[in-house]
Formats: sequence, structure tokens, C-alpha cells
Amino acid sequence: NFLFMSNEQKQANELMEENVLLMEEHPHMIELKPATYLGMLRNKAVNELSLMRYKPLFDTIKKMDAFVLKYGQVNRSFEIMAENLKLFVFIPAGQFKEALEAAERLDIVYKQLPPTKAMKKEKQLQHYAFAYIYIGLGDYKQANNHINELLNNNDFDIRSDLYCFSHILSLISHFELGNTELLEYRARTTNKLLQKRKQLHKFESQIILFLRQTKNMTRKSPEIINAFIELKESIEKLTAESSLERNALSLFDLISWLESKIEKKSFMEIKQKKFNLIMTSEASN
Repeated sequence: NFLFMSNEQKQANELMEENVLLMEEHPHMIELKPATYLGMLRNKAVNELSLMRYKPLFDTIKKMDAFVLKYGQVNRSFEIMAENLKLFVFIPAGQFKEALEAAERLDIVYKQLPPTKAMKKEKQLQHYAFAYIYIGLGDYKQANNHINELLNNNDFDIRSDLYCFSHILSLISHFELGNTELLEYRARTTNKLLQKRKQLHKFESQIILFLRQTKNMTRKSPEIINAFIELKESIEKLTAESSLERNALSLFDLISWLESKIEKKSFMEIKQKKFNLIMTSEASN
């Protein structure tokens, strides 16, 4: 934990591998402490994700799947931990079909558990994950349904970062659906809401303004393509200069979405292309 928190992930990974191996060499300890073993696998997977070591990461996920198959009925939180991890892996990789399967399995588990405070928090993340996934799959109507479920739920205070980016995803969905009049209204209200909460990032102001200005432009015209390029360059400059803006964008890969518009390709295609480059680089190293 110390090595991981001090950004010494490579050294941390060596210790995590030793820990997992030690448990696997003594399987009776896994029987005695299944949660400890799964926690080790999860920590190892998170570390491998931060190091972008995808081959061992996918091997770790297979081990987690085998564990859940054996012990999942003992404690449903085991399955939740494993499937949640997959969302953190599959969504950034652009593997949205696999991510949807994981999200749907999670949804089944959540419906079988009592609606505790912790569960309501989990459901917020779940709706956001579904919205992200459906944008990746090009199903903007379903994406917007989940965003509305998230924003219209008054039972629990929504996390501020999720609240802000859910509004941005809503705008993107309406833009993709060609809902011109609704987009204009939502852009205005979103701007007011975020300003009122004093949580309006510069990139959010820029994309709201962009969507309002380009709402009537032809989707593949040179005019709108140039506007997308200018917005992408502006946001890249913002994230290079400010860690606050950069961290805020971790909830959604806005740059890849802009690139998909510029290159006239799907968002999923752009995400997978970047992931394949990482995998190729990993293999060559």
C-alpha cells in the first residue's frame, strides 16, 4: 500500500504477485479467508491497470471470475467487486459490449440486495457507467435514460463530479440525437446549474458554448469539423496547464469523442484503436 500510494507501482506489483502466489500455494488459506484473496487480486488488478499491463491484468480478471464462480454465493459483494473492476478496465479500453455485460450482471445483483445507503451510492455509479457504455455503443437514447435516472433521483445526494459530468453526457447525447431545440434549452440550464453550484470547469464552459453554437450546423460539414478541431486543441491546452481540468476529465474521454467527430469514426472505434496501440506497445516491450 505504501509503495502504491507513493507511486512506486512497479515495486508494489512485485509484492502483490508474491502475496497472490503465497495464497495460491496454500489453497486452504483461500478457503479460510476468501475475501482476503479476492482483495489481493483486486489490488493487483488495479495496480496492473495503472501500469497499463493489460496481459497480466486480463489474467488476473480470469482468476477473479474463477473465484466468483466458486465463492460468489457465499458473499454477493465478491461478485460486485469483480464486475465493478471489469467496468474500470473495459470502458477505458473501448470494449463497450463486454462492459455492458458486466454492468447488466451487476444490475441483477443490485436488485437482489436491500436498498442500503451504500447501495444507493453504487447505483449512482451504475447509472453513470450505463450512460457511458451506451454512448460508446451509439445508443444515445438509452444513455440519456440512465442519465435522467441519475439526475432525477432525489433519494440520495449525488456525487458532485458525477452530477456535473452527467449533465455534459446529457448534452452530448442530445447533440448526437439531433435534438436541436432541447439541446439549446439543456445547454442554458446546465450552464446555470453548474455555475450555481460553483463547479463549472473551463472545459465545461467551452463544450456548452460549442454545442450551442454548432447545433444547427451540418454534422459532417467542413465548418463543424474545424470547430471540433478548435475545441479539441483548446481542451488539450487546458488539461496540459491545469491538473484540476485534467482530473475532471477522467470521468469521460472527451478528447476521444472529439476525435471521433473529426475523423468521422465511431467513439468505440477511436477508443479501441488507442487501446490496441497500448497493447502493441506492451507486447513489443
